[in-house]
Amino acid sequence: MNRTVLILAAGKGQRFAGGKWWPEKPDHKQLLDVAGETVIGRIIRQCKARGYHPTVVTQHQAIIEIVTDCDIYCPRDSRWVMATLYSTREEWADIVTVLWGDVVYSGAVMDAMLAETRSPMFYGRWGDGFGMVFKPDDMLANLEAVLADAEANCNEGYPVGRNWEVYKLLINHPLHKGSHPGPSCDGPFYTYVSRDDYTQDLDVIGDYELLLEKTIKTGRLDDIREPVQR
Repeated sequence: MNRTVLILAAGKGQRFAGGKWWPEKPDHKQLLDVAGETVIGRIIRQCKARGYHPTVVTQHQAIIEIVTDCDIYCPRDSRWVMATLYSTREEWADIVTVLWGDVVYSGAVMDAMLAETRSPMFYGRWGDGFGMVFKPDDMLANLEAVLADAEANCNEGYPVGRNWEVYKLLINHPLHKGSHPGPSCDGPFYTYVSRDDYTQDLDVIGDYELLLEKTIKTGRLDDIREPVQR
């Protein structure tokens, strides 16, 4: 089964502000340093180490400039994250793994998402999405429905066009009510990643500070680069 691996990095990162690291932050959170490499560089390396050649989906020149030996796809529409994903549909193979470019993945979660064959399947925690896996026939109509909703409601103050809206659609939940899947959600469309796993979505600067405290400063970070031989 052929697998497409996409790394989405087309967002504006508007929530990523504040905190002691803010004055030294890069232009995009995907370029933050994690044990000597950028967040997105780490994801690319992890994919390649597992035999996959990922495609980075972005229009940001600062990200394009640091991506080496990797395909770049510039989305036609990046107003919402699911619009970005929908624009890549001609790239989809038999199964698609979608990784967020602002997530620091543990080796275990990366292994699971690149081996996942259930479709559709979402990975994450309460309020934090780590990515999704799907077969095209299981996703296309759902994406189109979520994007139609986004077009109709983008000025109404609802959260629209996100992966959570696709998940809610799949479980017949009202799109504009309720919250993200909780700790008990390990159902047919969702894998809840344990709190014991350090995988972290960097939505705000506090997430990055937490990652540093829990992993890098304690030596807990796994799946790191081999040391350079000098």
